[in-house]
Amino acid sequence: MSNKELVDYVFEVADEAFTPLFQQLDTKIETIKVLNEIDKIEKDSDCRGQDGKTDFWLYKDEIYQIASANPKLTIKQAYKLAKQEHGEKSSKSPEREKKATLLTLPPRPVLGERPGPASSVTRMGDPKDIKGAASKAWDEVMGGKDET
Repeated sequence: MSNKELVDYVFEVADEAFTPLFQQLDTKIETIKVLNEIDKIEKDSDCRGQDGKTDFWLYKDEIYQIASANPKLTIKQAYKLAKQEHGEKSSKSPEREKKATLLTLPPRPVLGERPGPASSVTRMGDPKDIKGAASKAWDEVMGGKDET
């Protein structure tokens, strides 16, 4: 096995090993975004019932259904739609464990770049993946010659 083949193999194995980690990281980031958005809604004066208390958790099932059907909507947009469709509900004490239901929403479309092996935007001449980067580095170090 040549040095170039060894480097290619190492990068291929590393790519396979890190892909699940990046997926877990994406899930955790999305969870934090949803929790942050819920906290903002609970503090927003527009999202209060007639008694002045937050009524967000009264609509959790409706919000989940709307957000599942329309993943591009924000949680606040889904809340407002749920409130319009189902009218005012009587205010009860909110329960924190209800957040878990909203955290299982389907993933939203990701805008921008994601960490991972495939880049959506590359400059001319730059490698598009780890294997390409390894090959380019090998060529720069060894002068483009492959030892066999």
